[in-house]
Amino acid sequence: MVANGDPNPHFFNYPSLFLYLNALVHFDGPLLGWIPGLAESAPVTATTGVSFAQTPAAITVHRLLTVVFGLAVVVVGWATARRLTTAALPPVVTAALLALSPTLVAHSTLVTPDMLAVLFVGLGVLCAVWVHQSGSWWSYLVAGAMVGLAASAKYTAVLVAVPLVVAAALAGRRAALLRLPAAGGVALAAFLATTPFALLDREEFLADVEFERRHYATGHDGMEGDTLGFYADWLVGREGVVALAAVAGLVAVALLMREKWRIAAILLAFPVVYSASVSMQVVRNDRTIMLILPPLAVLAAFLVERVRWPAAVAAAVALAVTAPAALPQRGPTTWTSAREWLNQRPASTVLIESYSPYVDPERHEVLDRVRLIDGPVPPGTDYVVASEGMYGRYLTGDHPEEERAYRSLFARWPEVARFTGNGPTIVVLRVP
Repeated sequence: MVANGDPNPHFFNYPSLFLYLNALVHFDGPLLGWIPGLAESAPVTATTGVSFAQTPAAITVHRLLTVVFGLAVVVVGWATARRLTTAALPPVVTAALLALSPTLVAHSTLVTPDMLAVLFVGLGVLCAVWVHQSGSWWSYLVAGAMVGLAASAKYTAVLVAVPLVVAAALAGRRAALLRLPAAGGVALAAFLATTPFALLDREEFLADVEFERRHYATGHDGMEGDTLGFYADWLVGREGVVALAAVAGLVAVALLMREKWRIAAILLAFPVVYSASVSMQVVRNDRTIMLILPPLAVLAAFLVERVRWPAAVAAAVALAVTAPAALPQRGPTTWTSAREWLNQRPASTVLIESYSPYVDPERHEVLDRVRLIDGPVPPGTDYVVASEGMYGRYLTGDHPEEERAYRSLFARWPEVARFTGNGPTIVVLRVP
């Protein structure tokens, strides 16, 4: 888009808002392009997940944009809890739950649209609370805008409209009959303003959206099957502190703060409806389900408001125990270690698969394919590089044919190096 001066992404598997924001901070884009000496080159890609950044500083800037989204999620969570509680402590606990969420921390460093979607879900829920409390025209219109921007960040995030509808219904104001359709109109306008080629290039837009619909409905190797069980395991095992705190907050509302049941219903509307919706899909992953975390963290504020310091101390202890899981591992990644090991070898012919380390093509002859098992090892190959990011998804028992092929490959050639720890396991086989 930046290189060609073309605002049409010609890619609608994601909505366009995230792409426009990253184009804005592109070194040659409208915000930074005037600075002398700045230039951004596209990464060189060998195969899926195997790239070399020609301008690493530019990658850092794009990642920092996602970091800003992540920080804003924490602030919005704090603001929502502050609006719903009367003490200073509950919003702090909500902010801490979001700031130390292992899933949110991990995705706050990636150049993907997921954190932007989480942010607009949080803003949509905050505006739904505003609609319930004030019922003003402004509250409806701003809430509608947040719904449209959420959909423009990630299509499924449009379900943040559900809390708005619930808030309007529970407010019991007849004016909502007029203001809710107006909010819907603003939502559509906000979506089209930030994904304009959904209308201007409708044919390509509909084709890409249909591709993603089929993708999630039919499966993705390593990310399919038992979707509901996967999300339940993620919520309990990975995000157990947030989940437990949210349940405790709901119990506090049911037993001790019944006057807040309407607000609790608004907060719970998105997690329930969204979780049910994505659980019906075949494809599942943490970046899909993590959108439910902001309203769950706000629910925890009700327990802290009622129980105060005992609840806060319990949350602090739980976060102290689980926080290390949210921190990135120190030291070189397995990709870096494997790349350096290969660079120390004499010039060779190296066959790699997706998610392997980037091998210097000026030092070695590099052959690449999506999966190592997609054909025989070419004659003259010296090293075969396998990445757990690809082969690992086939060693689970769900893909017997591919599993047999990988195990046969690993048994055929001797293993000369293995890199584990910070990243996927990388295995190097030597072809005699």
